[in-house]
Amino acid sequence: TARRWCFLRSQRYAELSRRLPRNAERAGLVDGLIEATGVLTKMQVCEVEPATDGELAAFHTRDYVRALRKPPRQREALEV
Repeated sequence: TARRWCFLRSQRYAELSRRLPRNAERAGLVDGLIEATGVLTKMQVCEVEPATDGELAAFHTRDYVRALRKPPRQREALEV
């Protein structure tokens, strides 16, 4: 059977990564380079969906997952 390829893309992640000082242009540059190769015409492009708590719990502790779900201001207090 032939392999089926899928390029995973996240518009939300790209927007967030552009806010990081060292990443400001990197996401757009990488995306542009990938598109310039024409490889995306040969595969399905899929938008990434956020992981559920259950999916996150497969790799992280429940406490960590709960901390991720807290509003940003409450998370900042945890980092002290």
